[in-house]
Amino acid sequence: MLNFAGFLTIGLSSIRRVNGPAYLLETLSSLSEHTTVAEKTEISVVVLLADFDAEYNNDSVAAILKQHRDDVASGFISIVQVSSSYYPQLTKLKRNFGDAPDRVQWRAKQVADFSLLFTYAVNISDYYIQLEDDVHSALGFIRSIRHYIAEQNRLHPDWAVLEFSELGFIGKLFRSSDLQRLAEFMMMFYVEQPVDWLFRYFKLAINQQQTYLLKPTVFQHFGVRSSFDASKDNTLKDRSVSTVMSHCLWKLEFSELPWF
Repeated sequence: MLNFAGFLTIGLSSIRRVNGPAYLLETLSSLSEHTTVAEKTEISVVVLLADFDAEYNNDSVAAILKQHRDDVASGFISIVQVSSSYYPQLTKLKRNFGDAPDRVQWRAKQVADFSLLFTYAVNISDYYIQLEDDVHSALGFIRSIRHYIAEQNRLHPDWAVLEFSELGFIGKLFRSSDLQRLAEFMMMFYVEQPVDWLFRYFKLAINQQQTYLLKPTVFQHFGVRSSFDASKDNTLKDRSVSTVMSHCLWKLEFSELPWF
């Protein structure tokens, strides 16, 4: 059941990692624990399981239901998948930046994943915020987002993007009325640039010159295992994040996962 929230849709896309869905599950736990019962009636978390391996996705669905059955049943968390037939060409792509073909394909598919997620989320709520599947939320993050939107609507009513993390494409908030344009823009240039660069070009294209970043920020990247190259650790951290961050009551250990 999809929660037609009214206020905010939180979107995240997830593909296979070497530690399975452990990061995704921890992210969902953080969001659920830090959203009040009243807030959950106005918030929808949409998870796009974007791996092309149906068996892996099914295992991820089972893991989400095991830990978040009530949130799924209430519509607070929705799980979606998209057939590979909806994707653009992902092989024999132009090799921008001298990247190897596998990295070019991974980067292009990530842009397409997000574009499809934006399209799905167009009519769910007034606002949409993009996260990654390895992010902790701060306590009271919904209240902080609501207040910052209200402030910027008053001070800078023509804003296109508000930011709640200084990292990449984490915590970037849009009006849902702009999502279709954003989705089309991303798909048009999916081969050309990484997704976090494309969103900045989109911001400039609709004439927002200034960055509106809430400080302290309310999301922190915690993942280390990359979804592209498991041999390299990703230790990026938001330098201005709130000190009141997620300490999840539940955390899945790698050894508990069925494929370990």
